[in-house]
Amino acid sequence: MKNNKNKVAILITRAEPDVNISVKNWQQAGLNAIAAPLTQFNLLENKIIKFDKYRAVIFTSANGVRAIEQLGLGDSLKNLPAFCVGENSAKWAREFGFINVKSAKGNVKDLIKLLKQNKNEISGDIIYPCAKHISQDLQKLSKPFGLFVEHLPIYEMQLIKTAHEIILDRIKQKEPLIIACYSLRSARMVLELIKQKQQITDFSFITIICLSKRIFSIFAKYSFNKLLIAKKSNDEAMMALALSLTND
Repeated sequence: MKNNKNKVAILITRAEPDVNISVKNWQQAGLNAIAAPLTQFNLLENKIIKFDKYRAVIFTSANGVRAIEQLGLGDSLKNLPAFCVGENSAKWAREFGFINVKSAKGNVKDLIKLLKQNKNEISGDIIYPCAKHISQDLQKLSKPFGLFVEHLPIYEMQLIKTAHEIILDRIKQKEPLIIACYSLRSARMVLELIKQKQQITDFSFITIICLSKRIFSIFAKYSFNKLLIAKKSNDEAMMALALSLTND
């Protein structure tokens, strides 16, 4: 592990359990990464559902794959083509046993394009194992293109408050700080925590790095030291962005 002493603190707000992977990788790269998860993965009650009518499956995160694995739904889905929003979810799908895996290598819009391109191969309904709270409605987005996506909420990202004091304490110190935001939900929570410090009106010591443009938009009207978007929507790109900041 590279020496990460005396470097700017970086709060990683990625959800549990994935935050632990990020912190380990970032620390090994020499970054002063600190776990500050605002949500955690939690399975929902297994629904009785017949998968016979589905001709494809969608994954927009590793959590979708994790959920079907833990719920024992894999045998019903592994033979279907899996369409993934990015390389991380595609990697998880392959490791779990999906054979025909395609990655959009981007965001939800890229995923819809990928589904359109493979419409003939799919030729039927698509199942989407997803969270209870979703930021984008894939059923609505895909319908204009003659695709039918059925949401299957099988997990939720539960709010946790263990990291609140970590974030608030770092803000109170008014020392250079980087906060890495991975979801709209966590971004809104970070902003609310920052705004709690009403006596602090200058946030020029805080840099926010965002996984996507939509997360960026949450912070856009506020004045931070820097507000940046990763080149790709994955943890490797987030870490590369953090490295570029700390090497300046």
